[in-house]
Amino acid sequence: MKSYLFIQLILTLVTIGAVPLRPSASCAIHFEPGNAYLYGYTTQTTLNEANEESLSGARRPVGYTVTSDLRLSVMWKKSYDYLIKLEVTKSSLQSVSRDGVSTDFPELRRYPVFFHWHGDGKVGRVYLPMNEQTISANIKKGIISMLQIQTVDSERTEVDASGECDVEYQVTGNKVTKSKTNCRNLEKAGQFYHPNKMFDSTKMSLTTSTYEFINDVITSAHSSDKQDIFLNADKNIDLQVTALQDLKLINTETGGEVVKADSIEKAVEAVDADLDLIGMLLGTDVDSPSCLIDCVSLKEAVKEVASDLQADKISKIESPRAFHKLLPVFRQASQQEITSVLRENKNILPQLLDIAAATQTDSAIEAAIEVLKDETDYRMKERFVMATSFSSHPRESLLNALLEMFKDASNGPELSESVALALGSVTRTFCQVEEQCSLEIVQKIESMFIEILTESKDPVVILKIVRALRNARLHGTTQNLIHLAENSTDNAIIGAAVQALAVMSQDFASINVLDAMGRIYHQNERSYDSGVRTTALAVLLSSRPSVYSLTTILLSTVNQTDGHLGAYVLGMMQDLATHQPEFKEKLGQALNSTRLRNYHTLSPGGKANALTSFLGRSLHTNIPYRLFVQNSQAGIMKKSGMQVNLQTADALQPILLFSIYAQGLESFVDSNAVTEGMEPEDPTAGLALDIMDVLVRPVEFFRGKAALMSAVWSAPSSPVTALALNVITQDKHQTLFLQNGIVLQHDLLGVASIELSGFISISLWNQDAHSILKNSGSTVVTGSLSIAENNHLSASIDFDLSAAAFIDFITDVNFYVTPPQACLRMALDPFTVTEQWTKVEQARGIPKRAKYSITRSKPVHGASYLLSKENSRQCTVLLEK
Repeated sequence: MKSYLFIQLILTLVTIGAVPLRPSASCAIHFEPGNAYLYGYTTQTTLNEANEESLSGARRPVGYTVTSDLRLSVMWKKSYDYLIKLEVTKSSLQSVSRDGVSTDFPELRRYPVFFHWHGDGKVGRVYLPMNEQTISANIKKGIISMLQIQTVDSERTEVDASGECDVEYQVTGNKVTKSKTNCRNLEKAGQFYHPNKMFDSTKMSLTTSTYEFINDVITSAHSSDKQDIFLNADKNIDLQVTALQDLKLINTETGGEVVKADSIEKAVEAVDADLDLIGMLLGTDVDSPSCLIDCVSLKEAVKEVASDLQADKISKIESPRAFHKLLPVFRQASQQEITSVLRENKNILPQLLDIAAATQTDSAIEAAIEVLKDETDYRMKERFVMATSFSSHPRESLLNALLEMFKDASNGPELSESVALALGSVTRTFCQVEEQCSLEIVQKIESMFIEILTESKDPVVILKIVRALRNARLHGTTQNLIHLAENSTDNAIIGAAVQALAVMSQDFASINVLDAMGRIYHQNERSYDSGVRTTALAVLLSSRPSVYSLTTILLSTVNQTDGHLGAYVLGMMQDLATHQPEFKEKLGQALNSTRLRNYHTLSPGGKANALTSFLGRSLHTNIPYRLFVQNSQAGIMKKSGMQVNLQTADALQPILLFSIYAQGLESFVDSNAVTEGMEPEDPTAGLALDIMDVLVRPVEFFRGKAALMSAVWSAPSSPVTALALNVITQDKHQTLFLQNGIVLQHDLLGVASIELSGFISISLWNQDAHSILKNSGSTVVTGSLSIAENNHLSASIDFDLSAAAFIDFITDVNFYVTPPQACLRMALDPFTVTEQWTKVEQARGIPKRAKYSITRSKPVHGASYLLSKENSRQCTVLLEK
């Protein structure tokens, strides 16, 4: 065997010495100087919904077919370098959706192009006339891309019309199969995406080409470039573009012109003449549109939708739809234009501030800050900074602006906290682009937060920073939060620190955090409020606990003096076991012990509970909700609320978390009741909000006995708005470069309009309480895939999803009896999800535009949700009275 390999090596060396060495010895294709190769060429680009097979009506695809005759003339050759001239001698453009509709395409025939072709099958630089139109240049680059070929099995990286791609060649006889993957755009300027995976879209591509050749000449080639783009939140929304290319040799001519030159550069100079050739890479370019956003000025655009931006339209479909129309115009507007619009429309200023924040350009941010300098109502400033919390691709300038606002000593406590929360949230989003997290501005913000935590003695200030760090989730602050959670004497600070650590553990697991959560839940070193302990427990249970850990948690419920806490802990574990098979198996192993499988462990006697169920389910996406009720030791409901998530096979996105909390109310039920925690607490109640994983400033109903009595006597009879906001969800602008040279733009924009309102009524005479929290919201998500060469031709497919829904969360409490009775109800009003698809074709030379639309509506029935059997029993008792 060794002698065989040695002989093979000698023969290989002799062969290499006997013939001229080709670069990489990887391509048998070559061109003869003076020859002209005549080809027929066709390329078709189609846009449609994925898996849509119908070719009629609104379901038919749209796009264009370009048919051409080509002439490839070999102008110069030296060694294995060639200069080849590409001329289009005949060209036409046909509609894909309309049979027989076509037009001449003279732009392709206007100028020849030249390209440098290597003997290894790669194309070097392309030389284009200065006056060549972008659409023509791109189509010709798509043709040239097909001429990149190797005739041996191999893998390499190539640059072509698609960008820089990984390419694999497989050769069988005189046939070559070429597969391309992982194409990277050569030009990324102006593109952006949402760093949160759930709010983004995913592109899947498959590009293959097959070649046949005879006597070292390509006789035919076929290429297919198929790209699917689907919403990560709903994979049923799937856009597809397919680019096909066919090249076929018609004839070969000899005796053509040959240039004499010593180098490729000299050869290009010799053929340049009056063409003013410009050398460039094979990658395609994006055409600059001649008219942006239908040439509507910002002032005109605002005037058109002003009625839909009124405050009473918040949470209705009109509000996010107006947002959609204005955002692209805002992104093209100057600072002066935006400033003028904000000052001239005071009646809709809050909604315009939402849009300015979502614009995320320096012009919009600076305009908003300039206008807000003159505002005396802090709520306007708070509205703007709250909207910036949901930025999808914030710039460093926004962080600097928020940092300056944070340092403004004139801010009141409400505005100061909202600015801190926004600064934390924007920092987190900014850091999700990995290379940005090491920038000086992030280090500056982190250092500032840590310095305040370590130096401030004011519990209000410390609480504000802890909440901001919950939004920021900076890894370097973990130890500071652990220290506060275990050493602070303020219940609010401890609770906020544990909550911050809980959400941070989702981003980066830390043994230090888990150890701290274990010490807090089991109260190894001190006593903690039951709400703090259950938050710590949630972290422990979500970290794939061992059977031993579950055993210790179950044992902790046996001797609890607080039966409500034991009931809540057991409810959490049973709920997890229902939805997680692995957890269920471990819990079963723990309960095999007779020490645990008994009445004392499994029937703690409290009324607190936790339950997970689903608001909706589909093939690709689920909407789970988690309801929780926590009672104090005296039986008073101390926290109740709901968390709603969006769940796919590979992602979980929190959408809404709200909780109504109360503390210090035990004395109103039982004068002998001892307040939980380390110190007696003032009567307090409020609403905590977390929107799309962003903590916003809580809404406090009352704090202190005087405020409580005021709330009792002056409680509103109808819901009062606690939060109204338009926020951006999906936000993406991406350029797609196809194999055939056609360039497309993919845009995705989602807007949610949210209103949370509610009221609480407490009667000391009847010793009962009634509260309603109304969650109203609407959303519009639009997406498009369109050919970018809109100065000559355009084709696009667009989708529009819209829905408006309302969920009421109602709580009734009777504290006349001991322990108090509580009834929670959650009801969803019926609503409709509307899905509209639109496809358009339009080209110069074809007088009539083609447009196809289809609308699908899906009604969603109203529902009243089962929360728990015990809750249903108490509701029956309470509501019968």
